Amino acid sequence: MSETMFHKYLDRSNSEQSQAIFRLVLVGFLLAFAWLPGDLRLASSDGHAGVLLAGLATWLTLSILIFAVTTIWPAPNNVRRIIGMLADIGGITFALYFAGQSGAPYAGFYLFFIVGDGLRYGRGSLFASQILSALAFQIVAFAPWWRDERAVIFGWIIVMILLPSIISSLGVRTSDAEHTMAKDLTASPSALDGGI
Repeated sequence: MSETMFHKYLDRSNSEQSQAIFRLVLVGFLLAFAWLPGDLRLASSDGHAGVLLAGLATWLTLSILIFAVTTIWPAPNNVRRIIGMLADIGGITFALYFAGQSGAPYAGFYLFFIVGDGLRYGRGSLFASQILSALAFQIVAFAPWWRDERAVIFGWIIVMILLPSIISSLGVRTSDAEHTMAKDLTASPSALDGGI
């Protein structure tokens, strides 16, 4: 029975459901790393461990609620998509702000959310998520550790601007190529059989 349920979620055409599952995995990943010992641990800077864990737990709770709502009401819902986007960007911003240096490797999570929004919901969502992420990362720049790491901040902002833009232009080219190929095949059905 659980295998059938698992396949139900994998095969769903509901992009919000897949984003909700993806969100749960990433937030769970961050929470797991908050508990790890050693250098990979997502630890709080300046003794704010309780605040960091409470924020991650709140993000996980919101993620579970979004997942439940997309399961109960699977029809596409733009308000829910925006809430999810804000939760993701706000959650990673919060985590990076309080994690300091230990959060630096996880700054790439912004890209997971930007690209995920773009691939699931279109170019408008990609650019909205991209702009919100770049603006939110400016908040992180004021955190104690990040203030002294201007090159790291600058590098991540450049990646947040360039990578989604490149992905978007590749998506447009792919779509144009598919449209041209479909048009050519429709105009010449003999092209399918090699001109026989």
